[in-house]
Order: sequence, then C-alpha cells, then structure tokens
Amino acid sequence: MFVLVVGGGKVGYYLVKSLIQNGHEVTLVEKDMVKCNRIVEDFGSLVVCGDGCDPAILQESGVERADVLVAVTGDDEDNLIICQVAKINFNVPHTIARVNNPKNVVIFKKLGIDSTISSTDIIQTMLEQEVAYKGVTPLLAFRKGGVEIVELAVQPNSPALGKKVEEIQLPPNCLLLAIIREESFIVPDNTSVVQQDDVVLALTRPDQLRTLTRSFVAAN
Repeated sequence: MFVLVVGGGKVGYYLVKSLIQNGHEVTLVEKDMVKCNRIVEDFGSLVVCGDGCDPAILQESGVERADVLVAVTGDDEDNLIICQVAKINFNVPHTIARVNNPKNVVIFKKLGIDSTISSTDIIQTMLEQEVAYKGVTPLLAFRKGGVEIVELAVQPNSPALGKKVEEIQLPPNCLLLAIIREESFIVPDNTSVVQQDDVVLALTRPDQLRTLTRSFVAAN
C-alpha cells in the first residue's frame, strides 16, 4: 500500500516510521524547510519539501497513485484543503485528516473526508469511560481501524524497566513503534532494553489499553 503523509510534525514523523517498519511504501510532505531538512536526514528521498495544499506538490509526491492520503498538519484548514485536493483533483480512494478542533469533525465529514482523527476525542472518550491511565498519553486514533497510538512514560517503578521488548507481556497485535530516549529516536526490536525515563510509543486497540498499561505502569 502506498500512503502519502502530509505534515512532518511529531504525529506524521512517527506514523511514517511505523508504516515503513510494516512494509508500506510511504512519502512524507512537509512545508517547513528547517523541519523538512532535518527529516530528510532520516527518510532521504521519501521526503518532499513543499506545501501539501499545492496540487503541484501533491502531484510531485505521487498522489495520483496513492491508496491513502493522511493530512496531519497542525492546521485544520490545511488538512481539509489537502484532503479535498487529493479527492477532487486526484481521485485518492481514502483520505484521513487530523482534526485539532473537535467542532470541525462534522464539517470535515460533510465535505467528503473519509476519516478524521482527534486527540481531544480520544481523551474525552477515556474520561467518559472513567478510565484513568497514569503515565499514558493518547496521541492519535484511527476510527475505522479501531486502533490508536499512545505514549507511555517509563517511571522508576515501571514493570518494563530493564526488560527487553521480547520479555514484556504485550497484548495480541500490540506493536511498540518507537522509544524516545533523551534526544534519540529508536525503532525497537526484540532485544531493545527499556530504560528509565524512556518514552515508548505503542500501537494498540482501545480495549487492550488496560493490559498494555499494566506492562508499563506500576499499580497504585
């Protein structure tokens, strides 16, 4: 599957890392030149530096053959425009937009965006379900796929501290995407050891979050 990701911030960067790790073809578009040049060091030719709202930039990025376009910039208006251009101008089969203001979700749906993702909605859902996960921060939810990306802070009393990834009891189909250690970004394998103050990014289903949390956060 070829996925075109527009927006090279935290969410876009980690999403691309995950997609590559899982064998997908990916191109990342980022308009901030400083950020873009930094990302090029990691992704190389997979990065196109330019404004994703510009049809010419999208065309340069291969949008015409994209199976999915994901717009995850920090600007709702830009994400809407990017997805609409992909749909109307290039007939992209599926578009996904990050929505920073949850009030815009209905508008995005009415204007033809296939899927929306909202961190605010994730947090609200957790509160409504009266689920409090200390040390866990929701980052991104994929509504149709029923999965989300969460951030886990490794505290001194974490059950995962000092363990290799293969030794941590993870829920079925849960995937550890990355370990952020000080200024380093690590794509973990089974032999990677979790250290204190690591920040772990994981892909999981909402119904498995409690089990995942128990593997990383000590019980009160």
